[in-house]
Amino acid sequence: MTDLLSAIWLWLVVAALAALSRYVSAFGIGIAAVVFYVFCLVQLLAYAKIINPITLALALVLPLLFYLRRRKVAVIGSLFQLRKRLRALFSETIEQLTRPEILVKCCVILVLVGIALYLRIRQPLAEVRYATVESYELLLSVRKLIAAEPAGGVLASLMAALSLLASVDAINAVRFLTPLVGLLLVVAVAATVRATTVNASSWIIAAYALSAYTFDLSNLRQTGSQVQSLAEALSMAYPRQWAAGELELALIFLLLTCLYLLSKKYLQAIFAALLVTLYSPLLLSVAAAALFITYVGSRFARYSVLITLAIGLFVPAILCFNFGLPNWGTALLPAALALTLAALAEVVAISFPTVLRDYVQAAILGVFIVLSLQLLPQKIAPRFLEYDATARASLRIVSTRPRKRWSMIAPIEQLPQVYGCGWYEDLGEFVDRFVDFDNRQIEAFFEREVYVFVEKVPFNYFGSEPAGVPFDILADKVYRRYRSPAGRTALQYRAMQVCETLLRNGGTVYYEDEYVKIYRFGKNGGYQ
Repeated sequence: MTDLLSAIWLWLVVAALAALSRYVSAFGIGIAAVVFYVFCLVQLLAYAKIINPITLALALVLPLLFYLRRRKVAVIGSLFQLRKRLRALFSETIEQLTRPEILVKCCVILVLVGIALYLRIRQPLAEVRYATVESYELLLSVRKLIAAEPAGGVLASLMAALSLLASVDAINAVRFLTPLVGLLLVVAVAATVRATTVNASSWIIAAYALSAYTFDLSNLRQTGSQVQSLAEALSMAYPRQWAAGELELALIFLLLTCLYLLSKKYLQAIFAALLVTLYSPLLLSVAAAALFITYVGSRFARYSVLITLAIGLFVPAILCFNFGLPNWGTALLPAALALTLAALAEVVAISFPTVLRDYVQAAILGVFIVLSLQLLPQKIAPRFLEYDATARASLRIVSTRPRKRWSMIAPIEQLPQVYGCGWYEDLGEFVDRFVDFDNRQIEAFFEREVYVFVEKVPFNYFGSEPAGVPFDILADKVYRRYRSPAGRTALQYRAMQVCETLLRNGGTVYYEDEYVKIYRFGKNGGYQ
């Protein structure tokens, strides 16, 4: 229940900032410029080492106050005007809902949003641990920014700002906001298809395909090498729907760039393109191709933009898997497939006479939904990096203990979770160092508050030991200690022996279950 309340509070803060950015859009710059401003602001405050909720809130509110003063807008009067507008909007909305076509459209949108939200938020609400490696990297960047250490990333800057403004721990900020990015990607894809097609069924197909993730080919994994590779790629892409990252955000702004160009809002398009360029200039080439086709003068210019986007995302997604870039492939492939399905539906619909198109659209949508019911995502287990109990214990320690007054000795996954809140030491380094410990060093060890994470049942990242591993990966300490089943088992066994030896000199067991045992040594070691 606490997790749900934290998520709701964080989303309310996001909604308030979104409403504020919509109000600031009276400048004529739009949401992309606001996001770019927040990114630059967070980076500047972190570089100046003055980042905190007060400076951040002042820097966000001052431009709005300057705008109101420059336009000579009375704040109280504008609030009364806003109240009248909201009342008029509410009355107009109720009146519109009495029309059958509007009511059906609203029901469709609510169903699509409900499906997308359910599939993306159920895992983050159930578990604290993350589903992808990129989420841990994102958390580390957010922690660095909050600790006034510059770190790149537009999404990391946004999450650091939201974490500070909402007073929500960065662990929960990343946990609850990354699914929201996945939901916004569904909205961006649907809006792009709607702006580039004339048939209502096309955007519904795209939105439903991506929101319900109708790309599960797990039943076809044994049919052939190419299909098997595609099925595995789509299975890898499904957990990213729970934890979207920087690439998904760049993809959202790529689609926004195309929408702004189609609407001839060139200033907004420039800011959106800048946000795409901050992540990868290569993605911007897709928008450039769409822009070129838009101004060729073809009768089907807008429809050609959809084809360009579908091909421009689908081809790189496939090539990324072949060239060993699975992160790009797993992020681009679902959106590319959704755009491709919408383009195919549009081709079929416009090939029929105008009189029959409404019936053809309904038939295409019905056939697609029936077929997709066989491809809805099954229970796909992502490759987690830790036990959920370990992540929950880390969150509890971070939220209850004073900052910089304790240290944690744990596997590498705990580094982003405690960065800037406490001190961290790698479990493997600690075990190797303890071999040379003497009595004086042991006494010094008990002078500080230390939490040591040990797995009673070593977490198995792979189902079994990989048959063949490249030498450069095998030589990596992280792989040997935490990814290799044999290496992790040996390390956890040695760590258990070390902690049991230290336990004889004092300390307590902070937490224990059938999988994990957390020791607490040092001052106030009896605290629970």
